[in-house]
Amino acid sequence: MAVTQREVDEAMRALITEELDAVGYGDEGKEFPHFVQERRSSKQKIALICAFGWIGYQLLGFISTVNSDLAALCVMCVFVAGMYCLWQLLKAVMRLCANEKGLAANYLVQLAQRYPDKEITELIGETMQKVPDPGFTEDPDGPERLRSETLLRRAGAALLAVCTLAASPVQEWALQQHYLSDAAGSGYRRAAHTFVPYGDGVMLAMGGSDYANAKELIIPDEADGKPVVAIGELAFSGFAMERVVVPDSVTTMGSGVFKNCIRLKQAELGAGLTELGAESFMNCKRLQSIVIPEGVTEIRGNTFEDCKALTSVTMHDGITSIHGYAFRSCSSLRSIDLPPKITEIRGNTFENCTSLQSIVIPEGVTRIAAHAFRSCTSLSSVDMPSTVMSIGSSAFRSCEKLKSVLIPSKCSVDEKAFKESPTRVNRITFR
Repeated sequence: MAVTQREVDEAMRALITEELDAVGYGDEGKEFPHFVQERRSSKQKIALICAFGWIGYQLLGFISTVNSDLAALCVMCVFVAGMYCLWQLLKAVMRLCANEKGLAANYLVQLAQRYPDKEITELIGETMQKVPDPGFTEDPDGPERLRSETLLRRAGAALLAVCTLAASPVQEWALQQHYLSDAAGSGYRRAAHTFVPYGDGVMLAMGGSDYANAKELIIPDEADGKPVVAIGELAFSGFAMERVVVPDSVTTMGSGVFKNCIRLKQAELGAGLTELGAESFMNCKRLQSIVIPEGVTEIRGNTFEDCKALTSVTMHDGITSIHGYAFRSCSSLRSIDLPPKITEIRGNTFENCTSLQSIVIPEGVTRIAAHAFRSCTSLSSVDMPSTVMSIGSSAFRSCEKLKSVLIPSKCSVDEKAFKESPTRVNRITFR
């Protein structure tokens, strides 16, 4: 009966494994130099792919802010490249974690097939002393070429590390230019602040470009001998300041005044403020705390959306309404004291507040709208008053830690209100 090549290979692999054990492969640090090089190459490849992935992620985040067909094409290309990198990363990790003795046996089987006149013991001895050419060819310049490839990989890894470190500042600079241009409309801002008449005073209609890169921005309380009583829509959108001070003379702030100020950490609002526009601090990713002045009675839609570093919000008892999306994706916000005069938790108000652990709904709130607390994955306690009469669709959806909740017996609960949450709903009759 004819012997198959597979049977020959298996017999040879068994013989090689015995020889490897005999020479102590894997013991006392004795390893094939070829696989030392293989592991090193795998680690370098993983580092390179991770660096490429980080740069691609940053690039994708920037492109996604630009609305155009070219941007959509770029997003698709980056996505495809990301999938390829992910596949290569998986292969490199598998290679790094593979059984080395099995790989060594397979490698020596291939060498034995290529050089049938050599004894297996001789092959093992040679491969224990040098790094064979991975292509199994007789290459006199093999060691020098391998050293050159190693140096090239290291240089590439170092270059990508530098690029990775520079990616975030470059992205921030590019985003700032985009936001500044977008807010100005025509893409042009005057060097100094632009003021226009407004009631008994003036409005700061647009922030001056000379202040766009200042670390601290102190807004003037008067211009041309008149008080600055208002700040116009998107006046300082995209500015690079870390601290801003709004004077007491300002009573009105338009929509998006400090929107996209991604470096803003501290904002001091004047005591005279009575109107805080929608999206005022939207996407201020580093804003850490805020105190709402006593004159403000409404928190408008999207006011603090995407303020990912926001941990403290001080609100007074005079606030009567908080609009939808006001605190959406404030992922560092652990707790918040809601004002007692509000009557509704509007749609998406606290959606994706992933650090929010507990919430006390004030007495007088009659409705919790759809998606109000959706994906609040740390929320474990909800104190519900007797006044709540309806809970909307997905209001507490994906609240993974909310095990149980007490709701009024007459409260209407949408069938999807607690979807994907392990929540047990208990009815209670309040006296």
